[in-house]
Amino acid sequence: MEAPILLALAAGVVSFLSPCIVPMISVYLTLITGMTMEELTAKPGLVLRRTIVVNTLLFTLGFTIVFTLAGGAAGALGAALQQATRGLEIGGGLVIILMGLSMAGVFRLGLLDKMRLPLKRPLTKPKGPLGSLVVGLLFAVTCSHCIAPTLLSMMAVAGTTGSTTAGMVTMLAFSIGLTVPYLATAVAITPALRVLSRYKRTTRFVAAGTGVLLAGFGVLVVAGQFTRLVEISSRLLPFRVPLGM
Repeated sequence: MEAPILLALAAGVVSFLSPCIVPMISVYLTLITGMTMEELTAKPGLVLRRTIVVNTLLFTLGFTIVFTLAGGAAGALGAALQQATRGLEIGGGLVIILMGLSMAGVFRLGLLDKMRLPLKRPLTKPKGPLGSLVVGLLFAVTCSHCIAPTLLSMMAVAGTTGSTTAGMVTMLAFSIGLTVPYLATAVAITPALRVLSRYKRTTRFVAAGTGVLLAGFGVLVVAGQFTRLVEISSRLLPFRVPLGM
């Protein structure tokens, strides 16, 4: 089965817009770069701006590595259980429905709260580019509760592909979708933070709408329409990724 690239890209972008990440974006930026907000927004010169972008890119590389490998593991599990493909689709669809309803605020999953890592302000500055990469790796492992509904949904999708490669591509696309807004914010910090500060008031509504869409997608997966959805999504791409079972 092909990787649902467009779906995963969209899920990555939506993850950045979650009610958890947007209010904390200034904290993440200081963790990533090791700079204060005053330093970040004080009209940095070309060299300093390049440092901000490079550190942010390395941060995104950190979580991309973890998410992509996790997608490969999910795809490999799906391949190992190839005889139970329909069961995987139903199970994956139920997970997506559960995550979607949770994101929409229909109920609260205590399990997601247990994944939480308290993060109020940076305690230490990362030491150079390697520090930014480490922050990205730690973000993927310990702060994933912020994006749990979309992340776990895409992991379920990666498993239903039944292919290690397709699973990796699915989560790579998800990571790219999450990377783009981070890089856009790093390139234009001051105007981006201004826009995001206004967006905070609507994050709950966006999350609720996204949760409803996720739950609807999960229903289609349970109904056995996942393959058809992937085929339609693939036709919208200007290129074809030769993956499958």
